Amino acid sequence: MKKIISLILVLSFSFGCMMPGSVASAAIKEDTSDATGEDTDKLEEAHTSAVVEGTTTRYSYSINESGIFYIGRNESLLMYYDYEADTSYVLCSQANCRHNDASCPAYVGDYYTVTGFACYGGFLYLMRQNSYDSDLELLVMDVDGQNKKTLASFETGDSSAGSWRLDSVSPVYYCGGHVLMKMSYLMVTAESEDTSIDYVYGDQLVMVHLATGDVTELTDILTENDEQYSMYFDAVSDEYAVYQIVQYESPYLEESEFYEQYENTASYTEYYDDYLVSIPAAVTYWVVDLAAEESSVLWTEDVVPYPVTLGEDWYEYSTDMRGLYGIPQGQIYFKYKTLPGWDSADYRLYDIETGKETLLTEPASPVSWQYDVGISTFGGSMYDSSRILLCYYGEDTFQLYLYSLMDGTMETIDAPESYSLYGVTEKRVIGGSGDATHFSWLLKEDYESGNTDKAVGFSLDW
Repeated sequence: MKKIISLILVLSFSFGCMMPGSVASAAIKEDTSDATGEDTDKLEEAHTSAVVEGTTTRYSYSINESGIFYIGRNESLLMYYDYEADTSYVLCSQANCRHNDASCPAYVGDYYTVTGFACYGGFLYLMRQNSYDSDLELLVMDVDGQNKKTLASFETGDSSAGSWRLDSVSPVYYCGGHVLMKMSYLMVTAESEDTSIDYVYGDQLVMVHLATGDVTELTDILTENDEQYSMYFDAVSDEYAVYQIVQYESPYLEESEFYEQYENTASYTEYYDDYLVSIPAAVTYWVVDLAAEESSVLWTEDVVPYPVTLGEDWYEYSTDMRGLYGIPQGQIYFKYKTLPGWDSADYRLYDIETGKETLLTEPASPVSWQYDVGISTFGGSMYDSSRILLCYYGEDTFQLYLYSLMDGTMETIDAPESYSLYGVTEKRVIGGSGDATHFSWLLKEDYESGNTDKAVGFSLDW
């Protein structure tokens, strides 16, 4: 279902930050320059990643093949770190610009909210709200901040009872000529005499065509608990996106409702844990053809619990029987969980066009889990266009493998446990140094060989 819509939105984005990891020490280059015409020409001509994830909260960043885009200097300037030059730039090419007010094309410090900042297809994109009551706008501009154009504009509304208002937008993906977003909402349902306020929450998945600004509602706003337990994008590519919606047969009691009914005679935690494993639920996977802007159901199946030992016997609930890795070349790579747990699972390949599902070769060595690569410019959790990272973690052993989802082959690599990944591109891996300001990058051949002493350290000018 496709609609051109005008949304009633009010933004109140929450603060967030990265989970840092340890990294080999390296020299940090702290200076920041202005982008020159040569710099912006290079960005316009740079290879565009198939999937670009936009910024959402403070200290978030957008990883691209050429560098890292972020909102720096106390959330006031559009900035870019160039891998090759090992330098951060303000995305402004105006001579003698002080970058401290709206006369600078890279300045965003006066806006109430800025989110979804990224470079895609040789242009910059971001969503902004000038004030609490102003419209939310999706903007496109040149890579030096010039020639801003509003692609889509969304009206703002009030916070009165019975009206939805937008609470956050996360994640934001640019791929296949579109931007895909999950929008989370709040609605005030009642205001009590004791000044307490009751809310309900809802989520919606939305797509915007970057050439026309047309907005497509992939879903309606679905109320949490009543209409959906969870919904999110599983994986995206330059051709397709897959999302899932989980719904229980009946809603659970909110904590206030539970204690109103049972007072102090029962534990809400025990009630909720029992609800997750005893109430029937189903998960529906949808695929979006980005070129055709059409959605269709891929799979619908029951959701079932599986046992996990944590001290005493304990049940962990699984809402994604199909753990999707990515969608390169029109094929979905995933690990299918077969009971009783994640350890009993197999790797599969699903061709979207033909509907054919193929069982892949099992990993040749024992593995503990899939290793997190952070933000992948291939979409999902892919290390490259056809491989994922698998990990074996024993009592005294740590080993990483590259597992090919095309032919099932496994390659042992020497990357150390001490080097955590925040993202991967075609040529590089990006790691962290233990805080929200210092990072490093490695060429993939050095990472795979364990040569972390070649890490190039850099600092984002937050």
